[in-house]
Amino acid sequence: MLRVLGGLVVVVISFAATLLFFSYLDGTKAPVTTAPSAESKPQAPSSKPPAEQIKPPTASTGTNLISPSEDFSHANWKLERASIIADAEIAPDGKKTADKLVESQENGVHQISTTVLGIRANSTYTVSIFVKPAARDGMLFEILDTRAGKYGTARFNLREAAPPVKAGDILDVGMEKASNGWIRCWATMPFATDKALLNFAMVGPTSQVYTGDGKSDLMIWGAQLENASRPGDYQAAAR
Repeated sequence: MLRVLGGLVVVVISFAATLLFFSYLDGTKAPVTTAPSAESKPQAPSSKPPAEQIKPPTASTGTNLISPSEDFSHANWKLERASIIADAEIAPDGKKTADKLVESQENGVHQISTTVLGIRANSTYTVSIFVKPAARDGMLFEILDTRAGKYGTARFNLREAAPPVKAGDILDVGMEKASNGWIRCWATMPFATDKALLNFAMVGPTSQVYTGDGKSDLMIWGAQLENASRPGDYQAAAR
């Protein structure tokens, strides 16, 4: 009895092994299912945005690199075919500290300029200044690296509602109304070097190049250069 059963077991096992062998030959072997590993389990989406979507902050650093920012009679400011009358007008902060920029009778560009050190090369900065129209009602920004690099201009019409006009490497421009008829003009541009030249020119009847009358003027106050893509709060900088 045991001998017969033992033989039967051997026959069954042998038959099963034969079927398994032929299943490998014709590719009909049933797939083997295993439990998913930790790596194959679906992961919860991350709340952190992709690196390409992370943008640098646009807020101002709070540092005004122009010094002095209100005293345009200081030696750090250079006049070309123009003169300054200090403390000639009430500034946006209510104090009589705004200056009058007066054109000469010469032909050419009538402007005031300053050189700014401490620029971070290959960074974006915003230049701004408060302007109040008088006999002249237009201003032109000329912004550039002191060595070969970036260059741009921005033209502002202070009396009309026309938007400012930018050219060159200027990225953005704007005008913001302030108190007592003042307007804050601003322009944003990247710099390629660590030293910038800022020119603020009066605009005549047709362009910034004209023959002055020796008396026409424009009010200016509160110049600022900051490491930002838009103007932040004005920060006075004394010398």
